[in-house]
Amino acid sequence: MIPIESLFDQQAKKQTIFIIGRTEFMLSLLCCFAILLVNPLSVPLYIIFAIAAHLTRPIFIQYAFQGKNTVLLSFAVYTLLALLIFTAQMYTLPNYEGLSGPEGGIGTDDTYFYTQATKDVDFSRNGALRAYSSVMHPFSIFLGTFVQMIEFFRECHLVDLLLLNVFALSFIPSLCSLVAVRCLPLWYESPLGPNSIQLAYWLALMHFSLWADGLILIRDGWTALFFTVALFSLINGSIFKFLIATICLAYFRIASAIMLVCSVMPLLLPISIKKLKKYAFLILLPLSAIVVIVIAYAVSSGYVDEKQISFLRNDYVNSFIANAADKKQDSSILFILSSMSFYLRIPLTFVFFFCAPYTSLNIVTDGVFVPRLLLNFFAGVLNIVLLKWWVQSLVVAFQIWLKKRTDLLLYLHLTYLIGIFLVSTMSLQLRHKTMLLPLLCVLAAHGFAIREFRVRTIGNIVMLLVFLVNIFNVVRSF
Repeated sequence: MIPIESLFDQQAKKQTIFIIGRTEFMLSLLCCFAILLVNPLSVPLYIIFAIAAHLTRPIFIQYAFQGKNTVLLSFAVYTLLALLIFTAQMYTLPNYEGLSGPEGGIGTDDTYFYTQATKDVDFSRNGALRAYSSVMHPFSIFLGTFVQMIEFFRECHLVDLLLLNVFALSFIPSLCSLVAVRCLPLWYESPLGPNSIQLAYWLALMHFSLWADGLILIRDGWTALFFTVALFSLINGSIFKFLIATICLAYFRIASAIMLVCSVMPLLLPISIKKLKKYAFLILLPLSAIVVIVIAYAVSSGYVDEKQISFLRNDYVNSFIANAADKKQDSSILFILSSMSFYLRIPLTFVFFFCAPYTSLNIVTDGVFVPRLLLNFFAGVLNIVLLKWWVQSLVVAFQIWLKKRTDLLLYLHLTYLIGIFLVSTMSLQLRHKTMLLPLLCVLAAHGFAIREFRVRTIGNIVMLLVFLVNIFNVVRSF
């Protein structure tokens, strides 16, 4: 294998931690100016986070793109985007002060988390009463701790909490590049291989679904981060770091941690056996025990009943999806699929979630412009290309597996497919697929570098089919 360092800017490794790229510096200045217009008191916090992002330079410097600090670049870009979403929501729903809006229709869970974390109870906001009367959510406790740190100096603003979410999300694109370097077997054989490593970064940075679900005050950006960290740790053979990332993920969302452990089994078993050999059971046995304990606790504590986690989820189908069916096309289709018999529901909902998100011109709900719906439209367009590249990567992964060169790439595809299956059965919420998007970006970046005619033909056929489905979905919106 060609040394990784030879594929990137050789001067990057000679630069010190005090060097900052012109692009990152200019974007950071632009962010400070933008924050001044929204909440001037948040500028020092942005600078602190920017410095922290820059201090990660030694970790990512050997994979730097032309010497740029990718985490700081991501943080600046995401900050600007988060401020745009915040401003749009501020003008469309002034009463929510930058939050996404009423739950179940226009908005999502950010009002609930914000109310619990800040104790700012405004009963005119949909979701505030539920937050006030509910037990503190772990994510709210996490945010509340951050709020207390801020309020030691001044009153906390929503922008402060958004910067915290943005900071976490900023690591995902760089981690995608590291995963691509470690696990893609053909990137060093193809003339476009090095470009695919950079493409993994840019696909994650520019993925509109990560914007829609990661740049507002909900957990999906954090779950995507810990999923990617766990995946990278596992590929590197660090079982301990994988366990730490899994525990962190369980804190934010128990169901996501269960999905993580189940989906990475194709990777976890062979890597554990290879690394630990006859002592593998010392890790796998406690891990299995942890999974059993978590599941048992989820069942005994009423979490499963509360979230309606099962392969049927009839209560969820009859309430949330049914209520949203007349407002969102994706929900109405999902309602139809979820109302079918068990043997039709499982495969069809899997296909539905696998191909999601879909393009839709419905960007207005109840007469209110919803920025996240506009982002989902662009995500649907991007997804058409991503699925083409993903299929090309899958075909090559299967060919490599048949030649017995390496199993890792095929195991990554199995991890993604198992994850989609679990989301389509345990969750039935499209935004929970966000956790898997970094892996999709890595696999799609690999597929981009493939130039075999037959493989690309298969990818083009899949792209055409997905394109037609999206055209049909757009036509339905009229």
